[in-house]
Amino acid sequence: MSIESMTVKLSWLLAQKFNYEEIKYKMLQDLHGEINIENELI
Repeated sequence: MSIESMTVKLSWLLAQKFNYEEIKYKMLQDLHGEINIENELI
C-alpha cells in the first residue's frame, strides 16, 4: 500500500470513530482495492 493510500485510509477510519483495535484490524483489510498483493510477492 502506498503512503498516500495509507494516509487516506487512516484518515477515513479515524473519521468513522473506530477504536484502536478496529483501526488496526481494518488497516490490514483490503477495503477498496488499495492493497495490491501482487506487488508484495515480487
